[in-house]
Amino acid sequence: MTSSGISKQRSGGFGRKAKRTQDTEQYLSQMGITEFKELLGTQAPHLTAVGDSMVSKFNIQTLTFAQANILPKFIEKNTSWVIQSPTGSGKTITFGLCSYVMMRPEVDQPQVLIFCHTQQLCDQVAAVLRELGSLIENSDKLVATCYGSGHSESFSARIIVGTARGIRNCIEGGLISINNIKMMIIDEADELLSEEARGTRSKTNNRRGRGGRTASTRVQEGQGVSILRIRDTLEQRWALKRDDMLTHVYSNDEIVKKTDFSREEEVNYAQVPFLTILSSATFPKKVKAFIQTLFKSSKPRLFKHVQKVPANILHFAIQESDLTQKIANIRIFLQSLSFDQVIVFVNRKREADSVARQIGAELGTVASVGVMHGSLTPQERQQTIEKFQNKTINVLVASSMIARGYDNVSVSHVINLNFPPVIEGVTDPHQEYVHRAGRCGRFGYDGFVFTFVDGETNSLMRETAEEFDFVVNECTVEEVLSKLVVDDED
Repeated sequence: MTSSGISKQRSGGFGRKAKRTQDTEQYLSQMGITEFKELLGTQAPHLTAVGDSMVSKFNIQTLTFAQANILPKFIEKNTSWVIQSPTGSGKTITFGLCSYVMMRPEVDQPQVLIFCHTQQLCDQVAAVLRELGSLIENSDKLVATCYGSGHSESFSARIIVGTARGIRNCIEGGLISINNIKMMIIDEADELLSEEARGTRSKTNNRRGRGGRTASTRVQEGQGVSILRIRDTLEQRWALKRDDMLTHVYSNDEIVKKTDFSREEEVNYAQVPFLTILSSATFPKKVKAFIQTLFKSSKPRLFKHVQKVPANILHFAIQESDLTQKIANIRIFLQSLSFDQVIVFVNRKREADSVARQIGAELGTVASVGVMHGSLTPQERQQTIEKFQNKTINVLVASSMIARGYDNVSVSHVINLNFPPVIEGVTDPHQEYVHRAGRCGRFGYDGFVFTFVDGETNSLMRETAEEFDFVVNECTVEEVLSKLVVDDED
């Protein structure tokens, strides 16, 4: 869907404080929080506290469409799920609640693993889960993060959020006990289970020594390979654990007496199979085909709400192929438009530092520019995210590593220096665009996406608009400014 001019897709102007649109409201269900809290309260005492946190910490009054269609069914029958639901539809709270349903606070060992593809997403997911469990007794012991290689103590947290590498290293090092883990969740599953993530690659390290520079090559497995190996191990271990629990529950009354649960509840608990939840806004065809082979013993339940770009986000395609002119245009946007925070996406991480320097030149106090990409150390990435969150930085030049899962309600504009690239077996440019666009206009606020295109990528832009049912305004920089600056003044 294209428009040769600039169309105003909904009333309310272009101000940052726009009300939620009908498109956003369609994700809301008719299940109120009071009814859902009553359902939680019938399961276990700690879930009553989780229900209270939904109101006091997140101000949830009505479940989203995804939550209402998944959570009651999961509570009724614990089973694996594949969740495909749009950005902003409450997926993190959904699988977070599933984690607390499966967790027993009195068991001081890990029981749920949640995999994320970046440290920043791990921290964000963990923060949501901590808020959900904040009213449970000893809540500080419930959630922990695990990434990198700096861990030295055993984990007793019931829910562990981490990267594949971090969790794998801690399991192999004996820091994470797998004896009681009965569920794993893969967030942004299409990324972690892509063909690239499920493969291996050679990594060459050049080192300078006394004898000169030497090169060593080692095989590095993708995150998906690690996750699948961990899943196979956990599934086998839980099957043995279930058999052992059933034997003891049926043969030894003392086992039941030591818990607050009846024999029937203990048996039901022991009979639950190992569960896997996959969550993402998009699932490419090749990942879908792989998922069908992933669940060998039992089929998961599927929730699919086709991704649509919310109507509170406006999209602009600007014909420009010259890098110098693109950067000049970005400076013009930053100097002319009213914005809160901006993310500028680049396709190659080696471009990010140079582009950030050029954008920041001559802007003075208009913008403070930071950079975010995979070549930074974890500490540098964390410091950058914190500065962007507290608005010390208001323009972030980034690779696609934060195109998924990063939530910041203050991001009002996204600028694509180029349309996302076509990389066979790795990224789908149409879906990558949708993920990038979803970083602005969070929670119903207005959002604006500017994408610089040429003849070839403009065709991809049009295909994306057609596939995901949104209007793209093909225009010049002058046309954008004439419309948006006027609306800001109004």
